[in-house]
Amino acid sequence: MGALFTILFFSAVGTLASSLTPTAVAAGLAGFAALIVLQLADSVHAFTSLSFEHHLDNFARGAPRLSDIVYFVSGTVVSLLLAGYWQVARRTIVRLRRVAVPTLAALGTVAANWAVAPVNTTYDVTAHGRYTLSNASRDVLRNVRSSVTITGFEHANSVRARDMNLLLDQYHRAQPKIQVRVRDFDRYQGEALDLGVTNDDQAVVQVGDRRELVDPPTELYLTSALQRLARHRPETLCALTGHGERDLNDSSPSGYKTARVIIEANGVKTEAVDLTNARSIPPECTVLGLFGPHIGLRDQEVGLLRDYLDHDGKMIVTREPDGPDLDGLTKPFGLRFLPGVVVDPERGVADDPRAILANSFPTEAPIVDNVPAAFFVTAGGITTSTSEDQGLSVARVVTSSQKSWLELNPAEGKFEPDKGDRGGPVVMAAAADRSRIDQSAEHRVDSSGPAIGRSRLLLFADADWAATAFADELANRQLVGNAVNWLSGEENLIAVRGKNPDLRRLQLTAHNRAVMGWLSMGGLPAGAVALGIGTWLLRRRR
Repeated sequence: MGALFTILFFSAVGTLASSLTPTAVAAGLAGFAALIVLQLADSVHAFTSLSFEHHLDNFARGAPRLSDIVYFVSGTVVSLLLAGYWQVARRTIVRLRRVAVPTLAALGTVAANWAVAPVNTTYDVTAHGRYTLSNASRDVLRNVRSSVTITGFEHANSVRARDMNLLLDQYHRAQPKIQVRVRDFDRYQGEALDLGVTNDDQAVVQVGDRRELVDPPTELYLTSALQRLARHRPETLCALTGHGERDLNDSSPSGYKTARVIIEANGVKTEAVDLTNARSIPPECTVLGLFGPHIGLRDQEVGLLRDYLDHDGKMIVTREPDGPDLDGLTKPFGLRFLPGVVVDPERGVADDPRAILANSFPTEAPIVDNVPAAFFVTAGGITTSTSEDQGLSVARVVTSSQKSWLELNPAEGKFEPDKGDRGGPVVMAAAADRSRIDQSAEHRVDSSGPAIGRSRLLLFADADWAATAFADELANRQLVGNAVNWLSGEENLIAVRGKNPDLRRLQLTAHNRAVMGWLSMGGLPAGAVALGIGTWLLRRRR
């Protein structure tokens, strides 16, 4: 598209030049000189807007703006009009009044290029939407309440600097409260040192007096930094180890590395804590994660976790149906993992009723916001019960359909209530929230009065749904982000799914490059010569 506009534009300039000179040679030289002037104008700040360099560059990068399209279209039209009307106006003084038409066209061209400046829009034509912010990022930006400054560092006028400019400009356009700038690291080393930047291809996000270094400055990391800075306090999820749990650094299909990316994308740091030899839970752990343990917890470990939860702790547990007994941890919160596997012929994947496409969410809790469906693999059941604890509330988060059941003997595959099978719907995920008034608890707003202490426990009777193999199924990513935000007490934050688009320019095949080369090196001169010959033939006939 950019090549087409460029050819038409250059051809129009050549036609205009040919009308001003008596010979084709002089016309060609004049046209070439005009193009050189338009190219070199980019190096003079006062005439930068006249140059086609930055307009053509945006087309080549796959992110043309409205102003780029208007530039080439209006330049083509005005050049052709000037050339055509000059042929008419130069023959007689009487027809000089017709000069008004090209004059108005020229003024209209200038006005059109100025008019689009306030509403200038980028048209992202890259294959993967490289220069378009995701909906999750836009949701985060809509909730920005204070001024934000994003400062990127990259070599001036380099390809990566232009990429960074395009990306940061999208943040500013989506949220005017965000001010963006790109600095040359070599020229602004003092500012870079003050911000903690050590090299190019880094950025700093500042919200008030808080700031965070982002390396590399991709959309995922920039939005994640905004999420972290929007939190009222730093959040850290500590994944417990020592019982065969899923590893947050394991990239295998059963590992939780993708879950870690999603968690960190939502502004929560992650660490690992070996519970088997721990004497206390580290104070920086604001959320605990017990992901798919293979063996049970010792009494001492259960005591540590219960003490942590009793002091406003938050915890998420994922467990396979054949996992260890965790009643000592969950029963005080009115929750208990049940034996068996959920069978759901109505919502199961074809030929596998144990792989469930769950779309039943009985609760209105933020955990399931924007989660139309989730994918569970060989899930177990959870029982929820009432409690005499007035401050405890228990909610069913995800359930199977009415036609499902909890099968105690998976080999049989049929509902047998006389053998202990439970009829559906079966709870596959549940949450408990215990609140209490406590002077020493956390204050969300400035106040000298009592505060609310809150403990939260979230259970999933399946450990595979958040594993790398299934994290991208249905809305599982959203569910992970929502769970983390709910546990950390930041339900108002938008869950960022953690999808990281590639930071790259528009890729061209060898054929595309060859076609562009022939058009630039052969098509452009040939078009100008053809227009010149056509004009000469028209003159001969007259």
